[in-house]
Amino acid sequence: MRIPSERFRPFRQPAAVPAMLAVLCLGISAVAWSQSGSYDWSAQPAAYPGVKIARVRVETPRPMDIFCARVDLAAPGLRMVGSRRAPDWEADVRETIRETTRNFLVRRRQESIPVVVAVNGNFFSPWPAPWNEETPADLTGLAVTDGEVISPGRAGMYSLVVYGDGTAAVLATGPSTPVDNIELAVSGYRCLNAGAPDTSGPELHPRTGAGVSQDGAIVYLLVIDGRRHASQGATIQEVGAWLKHFGAWNGINLDGGGSTTMVRWVAGSHVAELVNSPVGSGVNWLEFPPIVEQTTYEPTERCNGNNIGVAVPHLDTQLAPGDITLDEYACHTLEVSVTGATGPVTYTWFKDGQPLPGDPAQPALELCPVTADLAGVYVCEISDSVMTIRTAPARISVTPRLPVDPACGLAALVLIAAMGARRIRR
Repeated sequence: MRIPSERFRPFRQPAAVPAMLAVLCLGISAVAWSQSGSYDWSAQPAAYPGVKIARVRVETPRPMDIFCARVDLAAPGLRMVGSRRAPDWEADVRETIRETTRNFLVRRRQESIPVVVAVNGNFFSPWPAPWNEETPADLTGLAVTDGEVISPGRAGMYSLVVYGDGTAAVLATGPSTPVDNIELAVSGYRCLNAGAPDTSGPELHPRTGAGVSQDGAIVYLLVIDGRRHASQGATIQEVGAWLKHFGAWNGINLDGGGSTTMVRWVAGSHVAELVNSPVGSGVNWLEFPPIVEQTTYEPTERCNGNNIGVAVPHLDTQLAPGDITLDEYACHTLEVSVTGATGPVTYTWFKDGQPLPGDPAQPALELCPVTADLAGVYVCEISDSVMTIRTAPARISVTPRLPVDPACGLAALVLIAAMGARRIRR
């Protein structure tokens, strides 16, 4: 039995999502795209202003983990951004520098662009290429970000475009497509046309898709995990069907396979984390017995030719407490400050998982005097009118004062007084 190489295991990063939903029962069917009904987004809380993220798990016709981000383009301050041009850009030759979706999100935030969720975008070449190295790429089809053409249109492709007026559409694009009013474009192959999924072959892979509602107001970003026993992948037709289920009217299939990745920003903790479980290294875990996957698999992230993200002002922490050691009987105040709040903000402090009493309008927690029983792990839960976040855990340790023997204490006082008297006489 062939065992996956250790070089495909860079680090352990568990997949995470803001809300885990109950399994959606599709019934017994020969194909997954026959699911009926529409997803109930009203029951899903906002992950960020204008953005909701859902997870659906199905077991028929095969195990699949499906993740979808619903993006309301009318949310104040919301915009969509993509990968930028490579240095020494040359169309159809050297258009971008490949990077993981996570690095794309983090780097845009470092440029003060508050990206909160991102997925991989266009197909690209050359491939094969080192999966975890940042190398130049030529994108397949139209790509635009911030109104700048990153890759020109190509015949036979379809694109999700977001216009300057904040509406979106899926349309056929090519070399002659006007781009004057396009703020963002990402391209692939059509998989959903006027509410009808396009037919496709039976090949199963991890998949990434993007769609738009019939009125052009909502964008849907979809990923489906694959090449694992835990989630075996989907056909292109199923991508269209799932986009329709979540609310799209038209949609495209983007680069998939090991490129399929969705990441989100964890406000308060200041980290970008995986939403799905990508297989960026190229290992197909279906080639091994399930026990190998269960004991060996770790997500791996591919450097993709293009990534697209949703940027929106949102509640986050500007200052939060960190680990600290305090002296017993001293005084200390734990404080947080926030940015991007929508409406009034409330604060709830927790120690070792238990809420502490206090004024929810106050961002500070006073520890005075510090006693040994105050040692523990502190977290502040912060809420505005849209979302709730938690700070990273702050571990508070207390150094006790040394006990003083009464006789020794008296002798020390006499000695200190004598030294003081001598100093005065000088």
